[in-house]
Amino acid sequence: MNLYVNYHYANLMDMFYYESEWGFIITMVHLGISMRACDDKSWNKLAMISAEVALGFDLIIEPCFWAAIAPNVFPDMGWHGIDLYWRFEMSLVHSIPLVSMLIQIYMTDLVFLKKDWKMCFTAGLLYIAADWLGFKAEGHPMYPVVDWTNYKTTIGIFFIQAVILGVMEYLIACFLQWKRSNRDYKENIRE
Repeated sequence: MNLYVNYHYANLMDMFYYESEWGFIITMVHLGISMRACDDKSWNKLAMISAEVALGFDLIIEPCFWAAIAPNVFPDMGWHGIDLYWRFEMSLVHSIPLVSMLIQIYMTDLVFLKKDWKMCFTAGLLYIAADWLGFKAEGHPMYPVVDWTNYKTTIGIFFIQAVILGVMEYLIACFLQWKRSNRDYKENIRE
């Protein structure tokens, strides 16, 4: 449905330009990989990495959306037609990923690895290019605060976000390894 609406009413590339879509897509792909990993252990590493990156993005995207963007966007939207669809779509894109990740972590024995903070940090850095490409292609910023009017400020904000992604992953890994200390998580440690 999202693909159809983006194709007809927006731009398919919006799914690449918006960080919210990154969080949603990475989380949904991760859930598919996780299901595959249940039957085939060779998918465990990819399931773990995608979980770490997805949760990191979700923990940044969703609170920021509900605290800063939704209160400014929703009041100007109607309750019928395409406006109703966008209300529904934005609510789901900014709720389902974090909720599904938290449920999965609670219900499984998934343990993050401390050394993977670098992957989350790198994912945060990669998003800078996507946001910039979106700004150039669309002719407007993807998000209000990081608007590319001052390149140093925008890149600085995104760099801080990348650092936060890495730090959050490390802290979550510490917590999960402490909480699940009886689990042999070392089986998933990559060389």
